[in-house]
Amino acid sequence: MNKNMNTAKQYFSIQTISGSGLGDQLGTQFSRLYALGKVLGADYVYSPVSFQRSVKPPYHTFFFRFFFRIRYCLYFCIGRNLLSMGMNVLLMKIENRISRIADKYSEKELTEFLGLKHISDVMGDVPDVYNYSDPDIGSFFKENSNASLADFKAYLAEKLNSFPADSIVQLKWTGDMWSLIPAIDKVIAEAGFSLETLRNEIFSKAFRQQAHSVENKQMNIVFHIRCGDSTKITVNGQQLIVYDKFLFSSEDEMEHIFKIDPDRISKSPGEYLPVYESVKQLFSAEEAQIFVLSDGYELTYQHLLRNLLKRKCTISLDATAKKELKMKIRNLNTAFDAFGDATLIIGETKQNLKSSIQILAGADIVIWGCGGFAGNTHQLFKNPEKKSLVIKVSEFNTSSISTIKEMKNAKSIGNHS
Repeated sequence: MNKNMNTAKQYFSIQTISGSGLGDQLGTQFSRLYALGKVLGADYVYSPVSFQRSVKPPYHTFFFRFFFRIRYCLYFCIGRNLLSMGMNVLLMKIENRISRIADKYSEKELTEFLGLKHISDVMGDVPDVYNYSDPDIGSFFKENSNASLADFKAYLAEKLNSFPADSIVQLKWTGDMWSLIPAIDKVIAEAGFSLETLRNEIFSKAFRQQAHSVENKQMNIVFHIRCGDSTKITVNGQQLIVYDKFLFSSEDEMEHIFKIDPDRISKSPGEYLPVYESVKQLFSAEEAQIFVLSDGYELTYQHLLRNLLKRKCTISLDATAKKELKMKIRNLNTAFDAFGDATLIIGETKQNLKSSIQILAGADIVIWGCGGFAGNTHQLFKNPEKKSLVIKVSEFNTSSISTIKEMKNAKSIGNHS
């Protein structure tokens, strides 16, 4: 590894979209930008990654919880009228302002926890003599959907000639680049890079350099239940589906979303229970440790009340449904009590996130239902030499049980060898 910067050598840095999830930023964005930088033959210069979606500043959490209490009083005490809807508009404006301020929040502890500094080809801070120049690779792939490796190199060479000699190439992921992934992957593959191998080399290795202990003689079995901004609840027989910041009353209204992101079809904690019970029966307490990870329902109810108080919201609840919703909010995360024999990590806090990452990194079995956090995190940080199973809860069947039994037997033999 080159520890000192050389003005005669080419360097690159990476900028991901900070509002994306951790797995998306690292597994989708960072890994591809890193590969494209290496296509240049350039050395990577550490550039901090900000996980704004995963880690919020304390003031953001405080105000959004406070505003939730106000909306709770408005909806359940005053009802949906001009006053409550007007107050909701005011609160949303304040929330947008707070979120814009929070977007500038830089949280370094998580980046250090993940060991991302160890990925850098250059140790220490970047001298001020260097400038950062953006070659706008998004525009290139948009205009050249079938580009070859030679086309990409020629484009970058032309751009580099127009940059100052002391430039660091800053490769940025932009909002339209997800749709350009096939074109990007074509160039990466032609250059001889395997994204899976690359991810193992940079993220798993860096994570282990932080001396995180992720191995265990027991089987580590992880259930990840996404709620938050991707879940559904039922009140008095009426479905309420939260997707991102939006509210729907039926999955039929979301067909356009599922065509793009089919993994966002939510699964409630109750839908995991039969699988949980089946898996639990296969192991004694000494043979396996079972974890249940979830962001919980706090964000769900924040989004829910925010939408129910919007003027254009067409969803209305009768008195019985409102009473049931109020009870669910008060009980919050009691749905996870059914997994009482497991180690529960519920709710969105920085410590819970770090614990979840470490548990997923050392998992033998990951069972998930919605979103990409669990699978992506496991694949990014696991020991690449260790066999593991990642399975969707809706696809769990007798074949899955047979595979788990085989893994159990192999683990037992390994522990006694």
